[in-house]
Amino acid sequence: MKRSTVIVTAILSSVLYSASGYTQTKNPGSNAPLKSVEAHRSSGDLTLVGVRTVATAGEDRRLRYWKVPSLTMISDEKLPFEANSIVFSPKSKLLAIMGKDNRIVLRSLKGSSKTIRIRARPLSIEFSDDGKTLAVGCADGLVEVLNPLSGRELAHRQPDKRPITAIGFSRNASAVYAGFRDGTVTEFTILDGTLRPRRSVKLAYLPSSFGQLATGNRMLVSGLTKAPLVLDARSLKTRGALTGHENFSTNASVQPSLITGAWDGRIRKWSPDTLRMTGEVGRIRLDYITSVGETPDGDYCVSMSLGGELSVWSLSDKHKRYHYGR
Repeated sequence: MKRSTVIVTAILSSVLYSASGYTQTKNPGSNAPLKSVEAHRSSGDLTLVGVRTVATAGEDRRLRYWKVPSLTMISDEKLPFEANSIVFSPKSKLLAIMGKDNRIVLRSLKGSSKTIRIRARPLSIEFSDDGKTLAVGCADGLVEVLNPLSGRELAHRQPDKRPITAIGFSRNASAVYAGFRDGTVTEFTILDGTLRPRRSVKLAYLPSSFGQLATGNRMLVSGLTKAPLVLDARSLKTRGALTGHENFSTNASVQPSLITGAWDGRIRKWSPDTLRMTGEVGRIRLDYITSVGETPDGDYCVSMSLGGELSVWSLSDKHKRYHYGR
């Protein structure tokens, strides 16, 4: 799963959600999760680390692994900080866990761990597709590109006091995309240890994550919007939008298919080719989705809510459950 969950979105979300006066609508017959557990005492993030294994990290300073679809806990480990974002590289078999201070924990699935100290407070993290580099976007505008195995800095961008709420790589890792709190998305090329701006586009919303779609050289930009845009990864021109959300859609899973989670508690599936909604995976009540993921075999979807609830959903009709009425 290629997606980044950021601190800024988590901070703004509870404020904006309550200020909006939004209430969830009743939808009899919506798909219910196969199972839900309290993964963390407060908000957290998730990432798939195998065909049927999901890792979660939370503000309760816990890193946990769960079986899918049973959601049986496999292990429970202590973290040195309150965690709010976790990403995984299938190629390097590394987890990167971001917290509320200047540290990032890099942990292999075999148990070894390394802590990297960043010069500023990180807001977003993401691996390159090959797992050889890790990009970190910070609250002061600093971007660091690191070797995740050694922790050595490979390139950086000087801070300019504009918080970076989303970070991502091009497919060949020759460029870094940064999303700023003011809605600007900039492509930087990596050259001689520095990140040099190549092109920019101004969006009408705060970006929270980037996701390279499976078809075409296109990139989904999730964020504080009901209609997240799909941009051409080369030109940053708009190629379409995911329209149909009833509230902000700040997170998505783009592999193997295209699934989004939103503040109305709904999880939706989309065609990566036409960008049209193909169905609703399900919804949770009285909470909203902060992260989603899909098992590599496409059988199940997992989600995390703001309250720390981990749920598993079937993407196959034979496993679905339904709830009715109030």
